[in-house]
Amino acid sequence: MMRVKPKLREDHMQDALYIFDEETGYIFELNSTAALIWDMIKEGLSEEEIFKKLREIFGEDDSKIMSDLDNFIRKLLEYHLITKE
Repeated sequence: MMRVKPKLREDHMQDALYIFDEETGYIFELNSTAALIWDMIKEGLSEEEIFKKLREIFGEDDSKIMSDLDNFIRKLLEYHLITKE
């Protein structure tokens, strides 16, 4: 299960989501697709559930969706915006 780090503030502006990490002072900009994934993580969906929803929405090649999802989750973990249990 993935969990969003506490002490994050979010602000939606136009087609982007900005996440402010109060502990580090860093600001992250997520495009609309990344923001969609972010919201699914906050809802408690598993990686498999997120993958299935993205496939339904975008209908792209499964390997592309999985690769992009894996890369995004890896970045979230790298910047300590989420934890994985």
